[in-house]
Amino acid sequence: MSKFYSEAEKFIDETYWSETHDKENTLNIPNIIHEKLVKDSKEKNSGEYYSHREGVVHVSSLSKCLRGVAHEMLGTKTEEVIEARKLGIFKAGNLFEDFIIEALGDKMESRQTEYVYKYKNLTLVGRDDGIILHDGKRTLLENKSVNSDAFWYRQREGKLIAWQNLCQIQCYLWLRRLLFNDPVDGIFCYVSKDDVTIISVPVKFNQKIIDEIIIPALDVLNEAYTTKNPEVTPLPPMVVFSEAKHQYQKNFLCTYCLYHSSCVGAGWILEATNLVTQRNKELKSAMPPPPKKKKAQVVVEGQVEPPTKDLSVENI
Repeated sequence: MSKFYSEAEKFIDETYWSETHDKENTLNIPNIIHEKLVKDSKEKNSGEYYSHREGVVHVSSLSKCLRGVAHEMLGTKTEEVIEARKLGIFKAGNLFEDFIIEALGDKMESRQTEYVYKYKNLTLVGRDDGIILHDGKRTLLENKSVNSDAFWYRQREGKLIAWQNLCQIQCYLWLRRLLFNDPVDGIFCYVSKDDVTIISVPVKFNQKIIDEIIIPALDVLNEAYTTKNPEVTPLPPMVVFSEAKHQYQKNFLCTYCLYHSSCVGAGWILEATNLVTQRNKELKSAMPPPPKKKKAQVVVEGQVEPPTKDLSVENI
């Protein structure tokens, strides 16, 4: 008997494990991908650019947890390993970001300028994504892939560029002026991993961001490196309020740090999770209760009263 549509789906679901599943096949593609992600991560981190170098801090680290950056810069050993899912998120991001570069094609004047800048006792290093040449104007490109929730939230709220991304591109614009006397402006490009929707945000160089955010971060990291004491750097709050979700959540600056055991203790994740639960309970209890619904009253128009029994002597 022929089966179509929902009947076909039901038939396949009911017979897959008993008749279609190949129990003898030992090929485990998820394991192969996992091993590849771990191998690539180890090779990347063992290279000269990403491996630990005494007194070296990366541009992209200046908006991370500065306490964790200080530990990394001082060579503190990590006890945690990045799980496969996070490695997969990073890999997916790289693939989408490479796609943007490929799509720009011959508009790319150059790729990945490397910056090395001596600041006090530190060495600041970084790599941009390249320089675009369009209509005779040169523009520094930085791009990032994000999940669709973050992408569309920024669209709705009009917050087109995240603060940490703005700090990163501003730092590249600053270094380009210092090292190459090249006063270009920039453009930050986001791509949604869900549907490859892309938005680009033009960015003018802003010296105030350098003076009030970048330089202070470098100063506190320089003190941590000079004194060999990471604790001189401020810790970010472990719990932050998400306007998008209207609830508390763990601070992503802390979540992706690998130095919990050396910094705040191995139980940090559990402590932060418990604090999130507590804060959200408090938030819920502080909200006014919803108004009670009034019971609907039924009003009968033109009701006729039932006749009363006549108890007069004549009717007995």
